[in-house]
Amino acid sequence: MLSPEQIDKNAKNIFRAGRQNPRYFAEKLEVRPNSEWLANLHLADIIKLASNMTVARMLERDTFEIRYKRGDAIGVHEFLYPLMQGFDSVAVKSDVELGGTDQTFNNLVGRDLQRINNQSPQIVITCPILVGLDGKEKMSKSKGNYIGVTDQPNDMVRQRS
Repeated sequence: MLSPEQIDKNAKNIFRAGRQNPRYFAEKLEVRPNSEWLANLHLADIIKLASNMTVARMLERDTFEIRYKRGDAIGVHEFLYPLMQGFDSVAVKSDVELGGTDQTFNNLVGRDLQRINNQSPQIVITCPILVGLDGKEKMSKSKGNYIGVTDQPNDMVRQRS
């Protein structure tokens, strides 16, 4: 989990990138921490939210399915993640959600939760996951094989070299 300070820093970087490249961002870029709604959930709310999902449905997620078949442990907290991300879509009444293919299941959970909450289900748009600078694994800040959205063009070229 990210600290509140790291979340704030990340949000500021998104806004900074938007100001540097306005043609790539919508006119009304909105960044809201999901703590606005998730922090207010009580245990009863979480149980009610979890009652909208079955273990069988969770095991449809490819990463869970693979790990389950291998006999690898899957923590209960990992089942909560798609529910919490899906609840984000309900909270902001999302029309469209864009994400990597690794987020498809979570985005579709959002659609399901929107229907349950009498909202029109969002349109889900997915993009292939970018390969990192190592040419092997997905691009990831935690793996150190990424180009940041606020990096300058010359720095991007140097990083790839």
